[in-house]
Amino acid sequence: MRNPTGAASLRLVARRGRIVTARPLVLALGVLARAGALHAHALWPSATRPYLAIDPGYPPAADWFRRALERPPRRFPDAATWNVVRARALLLGCADGVAFTAAERALGPASGRRRVALYVHAGHPISKAVCFVFDPADSEPRAVVKAMPVRRYSQRLRDEVEHLAAIRALVAQEREVAAALPPAPLFAGNVDDDYVVVEDLDRLVGATGRAERAAALDWLAAFQAASSQATAPWSERDDADTLGVIDAAWLRARPDARAMVLDRTRALLTELRGAPVPRCAVHGDFWRGNIARTGGQLRIFDWEWASLHGAPMFDLWTYELAELRVRAAAGDDDFAAPLRDALERVAAELSRRSLPTELAPATLPAVLARLAFRIHRATGFEDRMEKPSARVMASVEDVLRNTA
Repeated sequence: MRNPTGAASLRLVARRGRIVTARPLVLALGVLARAGALHAHALWPSATRPYLAIDPGYPPAADWFRRALERPPRRFPDAATWNVVRARALLLGCADGVAFTAAERALGPASGRRRVALYVHAGHPISKAVCFVFDPADSEPRAVVKAMPVRRYSQRLRDEVEHLAAIRALVAQEREVAAALPPAPLFAGNVDDDYVVVEDLDRLVGATGRAERAAALDWLAAFQAASSQATAPWSERDDADTLGVIDAAWLRARPDARAMVLDRTRALLTELRGAPVPRCAVHGDFWRGNIARTGGQLRIFDWEWASLHGAPMFDLWTYELAELRVRAAAGDDDFAAPLRDALERVAAELSRRSLPTELAPATLPAVLARLAFRIHRATGFEDRMEKPSARVMASVEDVLRNTA
């Protein structure tokens, strides 16, 4: 099934725009746009899968993108010219798009022309499209506008906003925990047929991936304690949820090992029956790439998979498994030793919180299963991380075989 994301996000930049793809014309018109003779957006790497759509007639936007998000080696005297040269298509805008309208609604009119630059990273149907809005003469964005490229998934963005609002209320008394959450939006609501969120620029956005493990896990422990609403014994329903997600994932990716994984997990779960487990809020994608730290300030980004009702093991395992999935995507295929190390770390974190360490091996395959196939479950589309995840699943089987 074809991924429908692609050029659908371009309506956030311009309404009724014309896309030019002939390379000589792209360069010629791009030079005119760079000189300010026409209004256009340079698209890269393509018009059908744009990662970046940027207005070359406003060099501060390209300069900010290079500094904050791309950080490529310097190839040209200025980033705006580089974006014209590398563009594979040009969007000639006939009217300002959804992001401009949303920014006007949230910020009020500006004294001159606002500029909009589009950034789409993940590229799957339920990834957010993000627009950075620059006020006249500003060297960094005044606001960030988010929407779903595929409108039928707009409820996911609405859910994220509502879950974050509820989580802010849950942890409000813990100042350090609350300070790491994204601030409340300036505007969240409908613009034409899109659900749109407008936020102030978070200046920590360029500092993701820099938080030390200890700082990240200390914050996570405090977050889970602050958001805990009850402690409930591990039950038959917990067993069924855990085994159900494992069954579906291994049937899809590694059917020959399915029975062994289910049997071994079932045996581990038997040891947990009745053990007290806190039920707390869950980030859902807690890993280095969504955590920023600079100058002693911490920020946790991307709450699209958040839930108000979960258990501590999910985010603990996500922090470990995300790194292994990234390595698998880069070509690694032997994760037995790293998984054993991760198992020890997760068990140590659980012990630090006076929770049963048996939760670590018992929940490992289910957390990986949820991470690997949740995009497929939500959309029916295969995620690019499914095959790398299957390589990690193979090593999880080895860990389960050798877990006493």
